[in-house]
Formats: sequence, C-alpha cells, structure tokens
Amino acid sequence: MTKKRSAYTRVELLAIVMMLAVVTLAAIAIPRMSRNSAAAKERACRTNVAMMDTQIEAYYSENSSWPAAMTDITKDPNYFSNGAPACPAGGYYSIDGTTHRVSCSATGH
Repeated sequence: MTKKRSAYTRVELLAIVMMLAVVTLAAIAIPRMSRNSAAAKERACRTNVAMMDTQIEAYYSENSSWPAAMTDITKDPNYFSNGAPACPAGGYYSIDGTTHRVSCSATGH
C-alpha cells in the first residue's frame, strides 16, 4: 500500500517563491524605469536646446545678425551636419525673437 502525500515538494515551493520574487521585482522596477525614461528624455531635450543656443550664437558671430528662423541654422550643414535635433518627447523647438534663445514646446521642458 502506498501513502498519498498532500504536501508540496521543495521544487514546487521553490517555483512559487521564484514567481513571487519576479512579480515583486517587476512591480518595483517598471515604474522606476518609466520615471528614469522621462527624466532622460528631459535631459536630452535640455542638451539639444543648449546646443542650438550655442549654434545661434555662432551664427550671430559669423553673420552679425540673429537667425530669423530655426531653419536658418538647422538646414545649414555648417551648424548641424547631421540635421536638426529632434525633441525626444515629441515637442518642437522654436527661437524667441527677443532673447534669441531656443525653447521646446513639450510639457515640462
């Protein structure tokens, strides 16, 4: 006669503990990665704005006038050899006519 055991084996318990650990780590990591992604996009956008401000000043230095539009510097391969930078958050860049500084339309940038 064989005995029937109703208890879990060690392998089954180990599998359950591993699944709980994965679910717990995912619950912690996914929101954190989302926040880090948004912060990285914002930093990349600020870097783009600073780079474009520098190129606007270079344009003024070479031409003795401020660029009338963003395309004056972004289409010129002397200023942006790889083309105009794009906002990683989907915004667009524009020049302020009085301060001659670039700003981004994306929220929070």
